[in-house]
Amino acid sequence: MRKLLISAVSILVICLGLLYSRNFIDSSNSGDKQTLTIFNWGEYIDPDLIKKFEEETGISVVYETFDSNEAMLTKKYKPVQHRMI
Repeated sequence: MRKLLISAVSILVICLGLLYSRNFIDSSNSGDKQTLTIFNWGEYIDPDLIKKFEEETGISVVYETFDSNEAMLTKKYKPVQHRMI
């Protein structure tokens, strides 16, 4: 019974610590404007959907399309902050 109580208290302390540290890790509170860069083949995403996403989240979207894997990889491996493929 004592081990169970110690385990429960330990889990509670860890959870509270993680919740508290989230404020220090979360970058959404910073004043910097966030940007999401999307690489895609062709036009698979509706431009209206991108506009709606930007309005709801406040995150700016850079949507780039490519005609081949090679063209995309050339652009991808240039040093830039964050990219989503």
